[in-house]
Amino acid sequence: MQRPADDAPAVLPCVQEQSDGVHAVRQEGDPRARARALEIKILAGGGNEDWEARVDLVAAVGGELRIQAVVLHAPHAEVVLLDVASGSVVQVGSSRVPGAGIAAALGAEHRTELETSRLLSTPRHYAYLKISEGCNWKCGYCAIPLIRGPHVSVPFERLLEEARSLAAAGVRELMVIAQDTTYYGLDLYGRRRLGELLRALCRIEGIEWVRLHYAYPTGFPDDVIEAMAEEPKICRYLDIPFQHISDAQLAAMHRRHTKAEALDLIRRLREAIPGIALRTTLLVGYPGETEQDFGELLRFVADIRFERLGVFAYSEEEGTRSARTLRDDVPDPVKRSRVERIMLLQHDIAREANLARVGTLERVIVDGRQGACYVARSEFDSPEVDQEILIPAADKRLMRGRFYTARITAAEDYDLYGRIEA
Repeated sequence: MQRPADDAPAVLPCVQEQSDGVHAVRQEGDPRARARALEIKILAGGGNEDWEARVDLVAAVGGELRIQAVVLHAPHAEVVLLDVASGSVVQVGSSRVPGAGIAAALGAEHRTELETSRLLSTPRHYAYLKISEGCNWKCGYCAIPLIRGPHVSVPFERLLEEARSLAAAGVRELMVIAQDTTYYGLDLYGRRRLGELLRALCRIEGIEWVRLHYAYPTGFPDDVIEAMAEEPKICRYLDIPFQHISDAQLAAMHRRHTKAEALDLIRRLREAIPGIALRTTLLVGYPGETEQDFGELLRFVADIRFERLGVFAYSEEEGTRSARTLRDDVPDPVKRSRVERIMLLQHDIAREANLARVGTLERVIVDGRQGACYVARSEFDSPEVDQEILIPAADKRLMRGRFYTARITAAEDYDLYGRIEA
């Protein structure tokens, strides 16, 4: 692979929102380089498994993206350069110092002060803060441990530095994400530190909302519930995939918690945080799921009345426990029918919940404008995945990324309408 010409721009950081790679090399002031997502699979160093990689750095040559640098997220994987034109991959260093290895290969400067620098692909008022990579749970259906490797937490102070940098750039809402956010800190500090992290993020000037995604039910930390109840900046919102509720299915899925434990956690969350919006995902058609198991799941959805819910039909993922040891014995038409039955039930639940909000005053953030309406959200809705509050643009000029008080005036199945009152 040819090295860029001496007068070519150095590497510019490309920050993908679902990435926590090193973003350390930059030449200031070159607007021609832009981020472009790419995923490839490369053999991890010292092993026989393929690990997923994402673009973390981009080299701009003559105004074109000719070379892309890819950093593997596996803890012991190699750092590589990918020549986009030829498709060839050249190994250039260890992932323990990826910025330096890539910089040396391209003749660029490695600047440690830019390691938490971010170029946002989201609107500038919200951003995703990825606090760890990988997962240790090894649920039966899930390929994440095979792709991402074991859980690796990002150091506490580095996360705070990144969050402060985002706030200084205008970010007002942080979405805390990982494959399992509630496990955060165990590998680095010997204890879970998510509760401490959430409180620390709330102390950062400029951050108004902190939103928690991808919590795992097993071992849910009590101090996280306490932080959510006590810190006004933490949204009354929790994304926590339960997957199923039948004890037989939970055991088959290797989920490490029981029905009773799941119900107790939901009770504790709702008692401590009144009005909390719970988002969950469910999996139907897993090997061995009987009509009795599914009926139990339907009753669970009807009784709990999740504010946000998604459901997926099981499909085998190569290399997973279930693909290796279980027969995919639920017919596809049955899987599709079960998905539809849950979503029909959830449709009615969501509509009733929305109608109950009509007339209420809610603090909202404006994400943008679509046609004759501004698009806003409350603390109960995450961008891109949840519902929106539509506000007539003719009433008043609103600013994207600003907070307002809106009165909910009407409701549909998955959207709300409102007017600004302050």
